Amino acid sequence: MWSLQSIKEAVRIKLPPGYETGRLEIAGVVAAAYVANDAIGTQFSVKVPKGSILACATYYDLSDLNVQVNVAISRQPFRTLILDNAQFDVPNVDELLIDYELQFTVFTDHLTSRSSYLDNIGRDLKFPKGTCWLQAWTPAAQTIVASRLPQIELKFRPDS
Repeated sequence: MWSLQSIKEAVRIKLPPGYETGRLEIAGVVAAAYVANDAIGTQFSVKVPKGSILACATYYDLSDLNVQVNVAISRQPFRTLILDNAQFDVPNVDELLIDYELQFTVFTDHLTSRSSYLDNIGRDLKFPKGTCWLQAWTPAAQTIVASRLPQIELKFRPDS
């Protein structure tokens, strides 16, 4: 005979300890001078847990620019392709797809590069297809060096 306790133990679901994307080079970046509100690279995807909490994010500024970068997060790709170094002008139909936006504003100087850390984000995000779409853009002018393209890393924790 099964007791309620033995049933709970038999069907206990163990959650993974968390998930890290590892460092991802921002896709589609061509070393160039960017003006305010330009897209940095093109929208790209990464596999992530379907339901999770975005715990922290790091932007690696390998060109040592110390300039704010924003990254839009969505669960599906924009309907309108925004090319690298083009104006980040998101139509209303795509604006509604953005689930969250990271704003990397404060950078730690490492002499020849910089990093910006966002900790304790705690944003509950659902990715029904297990895919997260990212699009970076800059609110200020910057010039990215060809041999030092920017990278991003995301860390998630289970949602329950």
